[in-house]
Amino acid sequence: ASATTAVEAGMMLAGSDEVLALTQDMLPDPLRRKVIATFTADMAMAPRDVLSMSLDVASQVDWEEEQRLVDQAITAAAKGGAGTTGLADTLYQLFHGRVRQLLVAEDHHAEGYVCARCGYVAAEHSSPCPLCGYDEMVETGDVVNLAIAKAIETGASVNIVRENRQLIEAGGIAALLRY
Repeated sequence: ASATTAVEAGMMLAGSDEVLALTQDMLPDPLRRKVIATFTADMAMAPRDVLSMSLDVASQVDWEEEQRLVDQAITAAAKGGAGTTGLADTLYQLFHGRVRQLLVAEDHHAEGYVCARCGYVAAEHSSPCPLCGYDEMVETGDVVNLAIAKAIETGASVNIVRENRQLIEAGGIAALLRY
């Protein structure tokens, strides 16, 4: 699984406005599509200052991508499409292998239950386990970390989302589904 961010999938360009415009025009289309941000930087700048600027830009690009993914998941879930919100629904989809991208609010934790036989994780106690039918569901202090582990195990991407009120109001966890 990967936790690929927009920054990892693309590249940034820095330079004077004139150089940036010329450079982007000269890039082949496949590279031009990978440009996620540009910023003005002087050739005389110290490398550490350019690095600092690029890290700030990368952080902003990642934040904007996180916001877009949350909007997409919430909208899809509201329309009955390939998205889910809230702990119970997201865990259900995750343990049925349908999650393509798991979105978790930073520092989000929740208690829940784990099947002693198959490891199914649920937000609420049920007996028997809805996945394997075993009778023992054991209480656990943090099902969110178990959900992240399951997402990685099933090949889903995981995004820890910073500062997103919509995601918190939707239960702190959401997902974009494969189908």
